[in-house]
Amino acid sequence: MKGNLIIGGIVLAVVGIVMGVTNPKPSAYKEYISEKLLLEGEKALCKQTEVCHDQSTPAILNPLIKRVKDKIAKPAIEKVIEETTTRQNLIFFSIYTTEISDIETIKTLGAFNYFLTYSS
Repeated sequence: MKGNLIIGGIVLAVVGIVMGVTNPKPSAYKEYISEKLLLEGEKALCKQTEVCHDQSTPAILNPLIKRVKDKIAKPAIEKVIEETTTRQNLIFFSIYTTEISDIETIKTLGAFNYFLTYSS
């Protein structure tokens, strides 16, 4: 019984240390959420304009679309995210809340170098 308690304590301590070390940084969250928002925006644009990265899009437009996404849209989104996100660092994990005006509130849990968006 006492041996099981010691082993349980050791396992709990190891998991706690691993969680603390792998608690994702704000820069990782910014990268994660900006990619997620870009993907959602791209899906919405595809539905409205029927211009997507497939056979229906003229091949000459694909490099232009990628350049606009990488050089204009992503930096703009990252700036908004940086200005509108708060982080609750709870040592073992973090809760990120991004409030984009009256448009949307995104809540994301970060742990083990992964993110789980649970509210948007």
